[in-house]
Amino acid sequence: MSAQAFLPAWKAACEVESAVVLVPAGYSFMIQSIQFNGPCNDGMTFQVDGVVLAPDGPECWAKNSTKLQWTIFDRTDGLRVQGNSLIDGRGENWWNLPCKPHRGPNGTTLPGPCESPTAIRFFDSSRVSLRNLRIRNNPQFHVRFDGCELVLVSGSQSVRIVNSLISNGDDCVSIVSGCSDIEIENVTCGPSHGIRQLIRIG
Repeated sequence: MSAQAFLPAWKAACEVESAVVLVPAGYSFMIQSIQFNGPCNDGMTFQVDGVVLAPDGPECWAKNSTKLQWTIFDRTDGLRVQGNSLIDGRGENWWNLPCKPHRGPNGTTLPGPCESPTAIRFFDSSRVSLRNLRIRNNPQFHVRFDGCELVLVSGSQSVRIVNSLISNGDDCVSIVSGCSDIEIENVTCGPSHGIRQLIRIG
């Protein structure tokens, strides 16, 4: 299934309250780089029950698409992205590029100049929620937030939240149990409760 096949479903769901865009169980979908644009009506859910695969390395990447991100959500306030299946970035062929960071002398790491995509990237969105997602083998970061407000991260690894001004009177970033490798950089919170890790007991 091409990336373009998802766009009509997204556009139709965007116009309805509490709509669900479903990636159905029992199928695998290989999609090229894609951008889902808002604003949408309240209560939108992107439900990933089928397997979503990235192109298998840079040689399979569409020539006219960006190599900085794979799946983009822009101005998608209140969006829930959740599911019970797998998002596979198939990054092995990216990791082995000679331009990628590699081991230098005396245990150092030498930088590499080439681009590689983040799996899921959010721009200018508020009240975004990610739940029960299983993301693996991505060429770069799994998830990245830019210019977003009220971010809830739950059961996630390798998440980057950067360059955001969050002023909502609540938690600007809430990190729930089951998370690791969360990087927060250049985020201004206020007035808000700040960045909070929520630990559930019992």
